[in-house]
Amino acid sequence: LDIRVLEVRILKPDGSLVGNIPEVSFSLSGKALVGGLLAPQSVELFGPRLLVRREFTGGFDVEFMGTETQSTDFARRLLAQLQAAPDPDNVMSYLTRVEVVSAEVTLEDKLLGKTWVTPSTHVSLRRDKEGIKGEVNLELDVDGRQTEVNVSGVYQTALKRFDLAGNFSEISPVAFSSMYYELGPLRAFALPLKGAVTAGVTLDGKVEWMGFDLTGGRGVLNLPDPVPQSLPVEGVVLRGRFEGRESQLDVEELTLDLGPEGRLVLPPPANHPLPLAKISLKGRYLAATHRLIVNEMTADLLGPSAKVSAVVDGFPGLDGFTDDTEMSIDVKGELRDVPTDHLERYWPEAWGTDAYRWTVPHLSEGMMHLARADIRLWSRGGGKFEVVSVDGDLEASGVTVDYLPPMPPVRNAEAYMKYNEREFNIYLTKGESENLTLTEGAVLMSGLDEVDQYTDITLYVEGSFADQLAYMDNKPFEFASAFGIDPATTKGQAETELKLNFLMEKALTVDEIEISSKSKATGVSAAKAVLGRDINGGDVEIQVDKTGMDLNGRVNIGTIPANLVWRENFGAKREFQRRYDIKATIDDSRQVAEMGLDVAPFTDKFIQGPINADVRFTTFDDV
Repeated sequence: LDIRVLEVRILKPDGSLVGNIPEVSFSLSGKALVGGLLAPQSVELFGPRLLVRREFTGGFDVEFMGTETQSTDFARRLLAQLQAAPDPDNVMSYLTRVEVVSAEVTLEDKLLGKTWVTPSTHVSLRRDKEGIKGEVNLELDVDGRQTEVNVSGVYQTALKRFDLAGNFSEISPVAFSSMYYELGPLRAFALPLKGAVTAGVTLDGKVEWMGFDLTGGRGVLNLPDPVPQSLPVEGVVLRGRFEGRESQLDVEELTLDLGPEGRLVLPPPANHPLPLAKISLKGRYLAATHRLIVNEMTADLLGPSAKVSAVVDGFPGLDGFTDDTEMSIDVKGELRDVPTDHLERYWPEAWGTDAYRWTVPHLSEGMMHLARADIRLWSRGGGKFEVVSVDGDLEASGVTVDYLPPMPPVRNAEAYMKYNEREFNIYLTKGESENLTLTEGAVLMSGLDEVDQYTDITLYVEGSFADQLAYMDNKPFEFASAFGIDPATTKGQAETELKLNFLMEKALTVDEIEISSKSKATGVSAAKAVLGRDINGGDVEIQVDKTGMDLNGRVNIGTIPANLVWRENFGAKREFQRRYDIKATIDDSRQVAEMGLDVAPFTDKFIQGPINADVRFTTFDDV
């Protein structure tokens, strides 16, 4: 049996008006009728004007609009009637369904001082064995945008809690970010979102848990301290769950698509614009201990990719950052496939300034395949960070190392780099420089945590003796020219260890560079190298530094085998220019002339047979 009544007035026992309803429909309970009782089984309210109010305490109540007498605890009393077992002394206890159709609902939030009006709301409440199930469908005007919101749920009688599930589309979360303290992070999303939100809410308005599965379109992400900035985004995915009792937020996925022009400005002291096309992360925030855990974050850096995990202690969460906020941050990460020519895009200069200033201008070409880092940062407040420690390594290939311009650079090098807060070291395993082959090398930068920083460079090269002399004859050293040998007139093979040491300064002069080389040469020949005579068949060791050259070994001077010790002094203030110490056994005295020595009157006219010779020949600058 269905009964419809128009222009219904609801009165309290004292006759005061509770509310007006344009139309009400009742269906009677068959179970009550059998017992001789008229009791409603369902009630439909058509077109009522309702007020849903959140009090300062956080709790909710429902009232009718347009009446001077206000009801109290209307929602609680309605739920109590729907939960009550059928009782002949309470006709409302037979009620199992309440429908509100086309209601005008005013949402008033005393806590926030805000009001929303929904022109057409549909509410359905049904009782079953689990509790009270309900659905709410409404259209909400948020910032001039009509948004359809659908909420369904169950009132868990034993737990005194609403378990709710809501679906919406094209809604800006900024409008709702202040409705609950727990929704504060949504202030960052100035963009339309759609998706589903589930929640467990008590009668006094406390959120026991909340789940969310949202996607968003083009808009802006407004990041708070310590990286305050507005990021234009093309799309957003946000999935996770909040546990109110533990104050724990789990983010299962947060993906931001920033597009091909995206970038993120890193916080001080870096202040570095990092190219960023897309980023995705999952993690957890424990509000009770102020710990933020980023389990995994992956990023598309407009070509290169990054993978990071982090633990932040002291993260203030919704309390916000202040000048007294202290945080420690431990970061583990890896960066892949960075072109060496683009290294400065992904390396903030403030993160290792001295190493940066040498490495970036002196390395080019090739690819940084993999860079790993463990970094600890500390913030003493004010949104500024300092690097406490850093440890990492890097693998690269095809790299050009311009270690000391204008010396020829090492090209196509395989490189492994190891670094921390004190030093940055580059180890080379192969490469070439001009016509020489690099077999091994190292660039060691030390003192990065001190006032002065030093660089030690060691290169091991192989190649022809001529190419090695030509290499060392390059500016700024020009060693071959200094001891008077034309590389083009030489032959043989050589292995050389080249060492450089200098203080890392922007304006570096030759006088500030310590340089030395050690070479082993075989099969050496050179035109007019010793006493104006050719040498050949030589196996010698050569050491060179800025003060001079030392050569010793076995050579043939002309046709005479000899032990040769050659000292060549460089520079203006020198004791002598050149000195040869030669030991030889001359089989025939007639060969003495081949050494270019004038031994008159002891010539072959007077002396015949073998001769043991021990000769020192010194050239002075004033000769």
